[in-house]
Amino acid sequence: MSTLYVRVPYEPGTSTEAELDTRRVSNYKGRPPLDRLDSDWASVALYGRERGTASRIGRHRNGSWMAAAGCWIHRNGVRADDVDGLLVRCLEAGIKQLSLELEGVFALAFGDGRTRKVHVVTDICGSMHFYARETRMGVAFCNSSLGLSQDGELDPIGLHEFIATGTIYEERSLWRGVRKLPPATIFSAGAGTLEEERYWRFADIHPESLGLNDAAECLYESLTLALRRIGTSFRPAVADLTGGYDSRMLLCGLLGSGIEFQTSVSGLEDSPDVRVARSISSQFNLSLRRSQPPDQPPPALIEQAIRLCDGEYDVFDFARILHTHEPASREFAISLGGSFGELARGYWWELLWPRLAAARPLDAEMVARRRFSVIPYVSGIFSAACALPLERHMGEVARRAIADLQHLPNTSQMDALYFTLRMQRWQGRIASSTNQLWPALSPFGFPSVLTPMLSAHANTRFRSLLARAMLAKKNKLLATIPLEHGYPPCPASVTNLHRFLPVATHYGSKVMERMRSRLLSPAPPYVAPSVAERYSQIFNATPVQDWLLRPSILETGFFETEPLMSFLDPAQPLGGRKLEQWQRVVSVECSLRAHANSAATNPGI
Repeated sequence: MSTLYVRVPYEPGTSTEAELDTRRVSNYKGRPPLDRLDSDWASVALYGRERGTASRIGRHRNGSWMAAAGCWIHRNGVRADDVDGLLVRCLEAGIKQLSLELEGVFALAFGDGRTRKVHVVTDICGSMHFYARETRMGVAFCNSSLGLSQDGELDPIGLHEFIATGTIYEERSLWRGVRKLPPATIFSAGAGTLEEERYWRFADIHPESLGLNDAAECLYESLTLALRRIGTSFRPAVADLTGGYDSRMLLCGLLGSGIEFQTSVSGLEDSPDVRVARSISSQFNLSLRRSQPPDQPPPALIEQAIRLCDGEYDVFDFARILHTHEPASREFAISLGGSFGELARGYWWELLWPRLAAARPLDAEMVARRRFSVIPYVSGIFSAACALPLERHMGEVARRAIADLQHLPNTSQMDALYFTLRMQRWQGRIASSTNQLWPALSPFGFPSVLTPMLSAHANTRFRSLLARAMLAKKNKLLATIPLEHGYPPCPASVTNLHRFLPVATHYGSKVMERMRSRLLSPAPPYVAPSVAERYSQIFNATPVQDWLLRPSILETGFFETEPLMSFLDPAQPLGGRKLEQWQRVVSVECSLRAHANSAATNPGI
């Protein structure tokens, strides 16, 4: 299912709000609802994916109903396309028990005809971004934040966060009055009230409870079982294969699961990812697809990205993602990736070394400073109404994210910070957009797979030891094929130490490069092409250049006119971080115009 809209009035009766909202979503997404349901206590509209099977709302004779967005996998055998079976299970076991039985990237809405209440469920990481707009008349939910915005006004903090970092944090969205729902939560609306209950918490994990052998065994068993469940509903699958650990662990699970799959890699023919993927696929006799992201994403993919991203992701970057996913979606049933696998390898733990697993509060402000606030950006384009002291702000965001986890080891607090700020907000936005095209998820984000990773002793996860141990135990050939830097992913020992010489070469070359940059005269500065040259296809085929002469974002009052117009000038050379910021500003501009167009009446939809 692609886009789901639900409205619950606080007083029984019909409302024009639901009709206006569904028309706006239809206009924005470019398609009418595939299924609708209206009563005096709820309105539901379900829009299909751009690829895949038709979506529908499940209905029961007692007046109950169920609908979903994203891609859910049921632990106890209900197929992912069987919404009626999921509804029956919900009526039998209750919404909380059902929530605990679901994994994947999804948001679920259950209308209980017995109580005339609506229950909305978010997945445990909140990877499927689902939003709410509450007024005195009622509450509306949707996985399109732009679709929920009635007036198209921007949220100044969300806007600044997005343009500065590429991500919108906490419960903010880009749009004023529209909030992102937290993960692992059940929202119950009816009788004029909106209540919420968490059904899973990061603190439910028991850190430092599994040794290396047990953790490697549990990780492999839970991974292969999760993949078998996926394969029951989706076949064939296509799986990312790169030169790193996470896709290698995924492939190990796929080979052990027995499900039907092929592999895919993205990059230039001589890139490390492609070289390693070709080596692996040839030794395992696997079919490998290669795609190469274009320097200039086609204008049609930019327009598609605008429809899918809600203004909350860089449409230029997402158009490149679409370039890989669009053709794959015509051949396969689901895309599998290795996201969340880095949690098995102690991501960001280098900031804690050597005090790993210490019983002490994590310095959240330090992490925010080292991982978020150091990103350079042009702040002079913002007016006083949108000014934000980013370093202090991100420190406060990080501190709030782990405020109730101070009793956990510092490594678990770091896991929670990465899980919340990086995966839920940044990776979740990519997953939310991609799942509107076709099913895409990572089994490493399933609670059943996360649990053994996060429960392992810290010394088993540092330097990727858990990942290496699992590969060595379960697939010795995979464990010996070198990674992108030339050394194998198996654990080092006296008998194979010679195979790890590339480690010294890799890090030695980095040290030498730093010394060389300090001792030698600097190289001539790189002169980036102008934005108009870099994106000539887009400027020639779309009205973007005209938009930049009279940008709608200036009407928000959140920008200074002269600095913004100078920054947006297509004739200026831009590269690196400044180009990324330019793309995000233009993404907001495109989304503002998309909202204005979607608010207009379209008789054809």
